[in-house]
Amino acid sequence: MILGVLSACTSASPEDTVNDFLNTIKTSEKGLFDESLANYWVSDSSEMSEVSDIENYNDASAQMYLSYIKDFDYTILDSSIDGDSAVVSIEFTTYPIAEMSMAWMMEMFNNLFDPDIAALSEEELEIKSVEWFEEVASNYSKDRVNIVSVNLEKVDGEWLFSGDEDNFEFINALFGGMLSGFDGDEQ
Repeated sequence: MILGVLSACTSASPEDTVNDFLNTIKTSEKGLFDESLANYWVSDSSEMSEVSDIENYNDASAQMYLSYIKDFDYTILDSSIDGDSAVVSIEFTTYPIAEMSMAWMMEMFNNLFDPDIAALSEEELEIKSVEWFEEVASNYSKDRVNIVSVNLEKVDGEWLFSGDEDNFEFINALFGGMLSGFDGDEQ
């Protein structure tokens, strides 16, 4: 297991680390909840490790979000290396997850006092919630474009993502603006 974890983040260049990380998200059944993603970050610095700690990644709501978050396109535009530091510029195209989430919450709020909804079991309510999200999501397209920089550090010969604070814009873009969208400060 340890060898698998170490080989998962072995990268010859900063671009390789970025590509490996993003392709793991896109192809892993768990997407952002894949535990191996924490291995791409300088230790003890990543909220990504907290994301991968979420145990119910396969419930219907998480899978619904995951399907939209995993459906992103990216292009590496440029990179530069300065000693043991590197910056990789990426263009992301994602769904506007923050906007979609706000519209979904409004839909749920609008139905909050419906007696038919109040009578649903927890399982039925989760199914209904997913239906509402899919209905809301059908009004959106994958057209949110962000150009962000990713900061990496060379640690023991491997390129790893620097801490969260150094890469907030990258994480936010990856989440379709979800981290800043609720503040009205979407980037």
